[in-house]
Amino acid sequence: MNIINVDKYNIDLIDLISLISECEIFILRDLDKFGLVDSTGANFKKRDVKIVFYFYILKHVCDYIIDTKSKNKCVFFYNKRCLDESELAIFDRCDTSKWRFGQFLLTLINKLNNILPTLFYLSDDLCFGEIDINTGECEDLASSIKSKLVTKSNKLFTFEKSKKFVKQFDLTYLDEQYFNQVKIKSLVYK
Repeated sequence: MNIINVDKYNIDLIDLISLISECEIFILRDLDKFGLVDSTGANFKKRDVKIVFYFYILKHVCDYIIDTKSKNKCVFFYNKRCLDESELAIFDRCDTSKWRFGQFLLTLINKLNNILPTLFYLSDDLCFGEIDINTGECEDLASSIKSKLVTKSNKLFTFEKSKKFVKQFDLTYLDEQYFNQVKIKSLVYK
């Protein structure tokens, strides 16, 4: 997984695309196991396809937050333009365009930003691999992220939206205790 430590701002930037590449083998296995990929590919409008993606991506995000040893805030970084440069097997196996998968991820990221106390930062400029910690661009990026973190930390995190999301998509492994661990790591220790 690609991570950049910006210790000056107490931020760990995690590349969301590299996180997805770590869990894509599980996603593809379950899509095949449940017969969710046919000759036309995987239909991202189908509820069962969404559940498989949501399950593994959300689980990997939460597990990373819970397991990290860093004292910095975790910020998941995503730029849709960077999907063009990635080599995810999902594109070939699910017979989907990078544009369609990018739209799917944007929807998921917006949902995750609403249900988790951690920040998912959407960039329009830089891809993760283009970030150089020693440049002014990185300073501007870190400053922008820090201001969004302050805004997000001023919001009260409750489990209501999380519970609705879990119930809507039958993600039963995500109980209140699991979210509480994420909340503690995201809010108290960092």
